[in-house]
Amino acid sequence: MIKRRRLGTVYTKSPAQNVEKWLVDNFTKLMFSIFISLLWMGILYVLIGVVNFLGSQLGELWEKDLPTSVIYNHPVALPVKIIGIIFIFWYVFRAKTNRKG
Repeated sequence: MIKRRRLGTVYTKSPAQNVEKWLVDNFTKLMFSIFISLLWMGILYVLIGVVNFLGSQLGELWEKDLPTSVIYNHPVALPVKIIGIIFIFWYVFRAKTNRKG
């Protein structure tokens, strides 16, 4: 590991350390965002399944035995998926992980 240099009474970091910290932070945020986005897709599928069951079996609003995957892959569900993923990435990347104080 690269040591910090002492410059008078202040410790300074080399540019390589700053780049390393930036890469580690952003790579971690990227992996976390991808994982949470996949989790969002699973949660959305379950919610669509519940709505499908309630709408077809209990409410009789549309035909019975309509597979959940048909509704999940419908073009109307695409904006919900995209907006959810954009929100997740925005929320994760705006978080301040290096707050001082």
